Amino acid sequence: MEIIIYDSNPDIKSIKLEVDGRRWKHPKYIQYNNENLPLWIYTYALDVIKGRWLEVEEVIKKSPRYAMIYVRDIIKGRWLEAEEIIKREPFWSFYYIRDVIKGRWLEGEEVIKKSPRWVCNYAEIVIGGRWLEAEETIKKDPMWWSFL
Repeated sequence: MEIIIYDSNPDIKSIKLEVDGRRWKHPKYIQYNNENLPLWIYTYALDVIKGRWLEVEEVIKKSPRYAMIYVRDIIKGRWLEAEEIIKREPFWSFYYIRDVIKGRWLEGEEVIKKSPRWVCNYAEIVIGGRWLEAEETIKKDPMWWSFL
């Protein structure tokens, strides 16, 4: 398989992805920046390859969002190499725990403890009860404290 990724027009920040004819019959031009290139890689892996796209996983691993959904929808299991980036954000940590790990994940709990919203969700959905170590976070926000 031949995959070529190159700048086709640096002025408009586009890339041209060429993949052998079995996958894309015509080259695709994609507008990109640091935020949406992982989206196109994820979409291509999901809809065209229908599996992992190993050659560009380094790009996916730079985005907590697309690393998490790539794991959930394509790898369908833990991706240890991406956990460091996923656990940087409470939102994506929570969904990684809920959808992939399906149980407590101590490494991700530290970032979740910083957000009253995700502390409540984690306690209810993952732990199934009180999360005593994180209740101080909830107490700082009257809206979320009212749910306890």
